[in-house]
Amino acid sequence: MKLTKKQRQIMEQSINLFGEKGYAETSIRDIAESVNIKTASLYAHIKSKEEILIWICDDLQYRFQVILHDINTSNDNNCEKFITFVRRHLEEVLKNLNQQRVFLHYWKIADKEKDGIYTKTYDEYISFAVSLVNKIKKNNDDQKCFHSNTTALILLQILNHIPNWVRDKNVDINVLVSEILNKFFNGFGEKNNTK
Repeated sequence: MKLTKKQRQIMEQSINLFGEKGYAETSIRDIAESVNIKTASLYAHIKSKEEILIWICDDLQYRFQVILHDINTSNDNNCEKFITFVRRHLEEVLKNLNQQRVFLHYWKIADKEKDGIYTKTYDEYISFAVSLVNKIKKNNDDQKCFHSNTTALILLQILNHIPNWVRDKNVDINVLVSEILNKFFNGFGEKNNTK
């Protein structure tokens, strides 16, 4: 997706507006005012409000596809890949908190416009996480008690909803990753050690 400088500005302002006011409540006039142009002039850069939402979703989806590609093509072992998956996912979410919030709330609107592409991509992302968990589980006899699909889905829910509880972009990613992985592999007992 190649956006002009003005289209990128429109997308970024729309992320803020959709996050603050809601997608349905944000008007084309609101968007035009946020980028300091007349409403009629906005249509020289966009076709519709739905198109802006698609830009937002495509942009985020692309960055997560890059993460999967990088991990798939690495020579790391499965455990290292899993740790990289968690770290990169968290970094992406924390770097783009507002965009992640908008995506989580409104992606289904854009998905209808794109014939289910976001659903398909999300399913592939879940399958990747499940596959990693299965590979780790296969090599660790003490981890046989967990169900791979449930484990991967719980982890993705935690990672995807970080924006709902983390408001500070300056959170220490190393502490967060370590804490999540520690709880993920060791449970919630008091004796768990964090790296």
